[in-house]
Amino acid sequence: MMWTPFHLFDDLQYILCSFIILFLIGAKDDILPLAPNKKLIGQILAASILVFKSNVRITSLYGIFGIHELPEVVSILLSIFTILVIINAFNLIDGINGLSGSIGTLITLIIGTWFLLIDHVGLAIIAFALAGALLAFL
Repeated sequence: MMWTPFHLFDDLQYILCSFIILFLIGAKDDILPLAPNKKLIGQILAASILVFKSNVRITSLYGIFGIHELPEVVSILLSIFTILVIINAFNLIDGINGLSGSIGTLITLIIGTWFLLIDHVGLAIIAFALAGALLAFL
């Protein structure tokens, strides 16, 4: 997936590659429990692919705490940390019936609509496809 030539959708292969890594880690953990450090390494790998290859980064705090532009190293570390926090936050609410599915559906519908409004059709397709899968799950 990482080397698939997606010419029409900018960084779609890297996003899908990260999704697949997280899916496989989750499936493996459901079948045979994984050690937390192995799950963390897989999550860091998926987050690093997003940050380094598809350039998904937090580059500015927009004046929060008086900070506007972030240095590149801080931007990379903060982005990877934020992605890890989001992954594990969803993992924590996963045990409550329907909560993670309904929150995920709401978030992906909003993000998909936003991507559609700013003409990122490839990302909107992924978001709406995930929303449809989550609705089917619910």
